[in-house]
Amino acid sequence: MNGMKLRLSFVAAVAVLGTVSACGATDGAGATGDGAAGTTVVQYNSADAWANYKAIRAAFKAESGITVPADIKNSGQAITAIEEQKAHPQADVGYWGVTFGIQAATKGLVESYQPVGVGDVPADLKATDGSWVGVHYGVVAMLVNTKALKGAPVPQSWADLLKPDYKDKVFYADPASAAIGYSTAVAVNVANGGTEDNWAPGIKYFQDLKKNGAKAPTNTSPAKAASGEYPILIDTDFNGYNQKYNNNAPIEVVIPSDGTVKVVYTVGLVKGGPNPVGAKKWIDFLLSDKGQQMFAQFFVHPVRGTMPAEVTAKIAPQAAYDGARSVDFVKLSQAQAGFNELYKKEVAG
Repeated sequence: MNGMKLRLSFVAAVAVLGTVSACGATDGAGATGDGAAGTTVVQYNSADAWANYKAIRAAFKAESGITVPADIKNSGQAITAIEEQKAHPQADVGYWGVTFGIQAATKGLVESYQPVGVGDVPADLKATDGSWVGVHYGVVAMLVNTKALKGAPVPQSWADLLKPDYKDKVFYADPASAAIGYSTAVAVNVANGGTEDNWAPGIKYFQDLKKNGAKAPTNTSPAKAASGEYPILIDTDFNGYNQKYNNNAPIEVVIPSDGTVKVVYTVGLVKGGPNPVGAKKWIDFLLSDKGQQMFAQFFVHPVRGTMPAEVTAKIAPQAAYDGARSVDFVKLSQAQAGFNELYKKEVAG
């Protein structure tokens, strides 16, 4: 009984924190035949304002009766919390950028699960052993508040951001903490001739960007780009489209002409989590036709199926997305800790 009270208290706390801030498909084992699911599934990193999660959680509850509370951690904070709670897991599912998903598997924090629909997911967006699977992706882009630029031209490339026109106007998430921050580092590195084994071009770019007044908060918010507090925010394209079309913000989404990369977000079943049956149902829902199309309505590219025509009409041409550079996510995951130390020493320090 005490354990149940502790679990319920934790879930209530997660729900309060979250306030501040499906299932037709093919292939995969699915969550059937595993016993009864609890009434709550905790996914670390599922904020209301991110990737249509608020609506997706509501649709899942209506269909399954299971509540998934909002949670405002970023990828780095989610994996740290799950590792700290390894002896007594509190989360059921981890959601994070792909390199964090790979790290969670390496650290033994997640269990293998082959969800319904996994057979339709491209091979480079899932682990063969079922330790992680992509649920959607975007690309690293510039979210430009045209009003806050005060007459300056809209930048079109990473090189443009080094110009005096954009002094003190650029913000990006700390690469050593957030998945989008590390993805930003990967994008600027490859755009400047770097590789998974050579970070010198990216570090040099960040040093030059810092000299031009750029800031790198631990947690960034697309809403601050919409308000003009961040005249230029480096983030995912879908967050910019959401602000532009759903919040009527003066945002232009720019996919850098000198190169970008995919930002892939994955989920993993937490090892020893309190509600594995419910967690599997939730993961199945995210990969289902319904779940994937709900992601797409937020301008996020699904890993199964296609973007609706009414969405593709509002975003950059497919050619811009086809130009995203290919990268080795496993090598990037292995390089992440080393890059973090290098960034802290050479840029943040």
